[in-house]
Amino acid sequence: MKIRFSLIVITLLMLYDIHQGTVFALTPTEQEYRQLPPYCQMQKFMAIWRPGYQATPQNDAVNNRNHALWEAKMGSGTGSNNIFYHMHHWCWALVGFNRYYSDFKSPNRKGYLEQAIGDIDYVLQHSHDSDSILPEILTRRGKIYSILKKSGQAAADFTRAIKLKPKYGLAYVYYSDLYRESGQKDEAITIIKAGLAADPKSDLLQKQLQRLK
Repeated sequence: MKIRFSLIVITLLMLYDIHQGTVFALTPTEQEYRQLPPYCQMQKFMAIWRPGYQATPQNDAVNNRNHALWEAKMGSGTGSNNIFYHMHHWCWALVGFNRYYSDFKSPNRKGYLEQAIGDIDYVLQHSHDSDSILPEILTRRGKIYSILKKSGQAAADFTRAIKLKPKYGLAYVYYSDLYRESGQKDEAITIIKAGLAADPKSDLLQKQLQRLK
């Protein structure tokens, strides 16, 4: 009896992560799946987690074709040398992050964030500074660290994200929030002004500056 390759992949992902020894998979609901960015739905390892997915030769062919298109957009290299090959971990992290903000009754809300960090750490181990999505991933991890009151790690992630993409406004906003929440308003304003120096027309940064004044 032949077992479809996609089903084998699911089993392996659920039971064991070759690089980490631990898996952080969160099975998304249909609503959660639809809330993910389009590239998550096109990533071949994430596509098979969609509720109701049927493993057929036709579906596998579509997944591989979509995956190849996004692989070319997302990073350099091919196969496991391309960050997109590992992006299902980032997508799982987004599911956990979103659940933190929506599942207020869960006794495991903090666990959602810890799960997200584990998955993000995995993706970063397989990333390159040239990967276009890297600033977004670092900024999201920095935000999670700030929620968990790990200011040093948060600041390091925001700083690296800004270095990689000086016009990435969200990194400045989250970084300024880190200072604002600790009562350091002047430092928060300084960060936003640095962002505006890099991108003077940013509405996001202009609004943040007004909130801080």
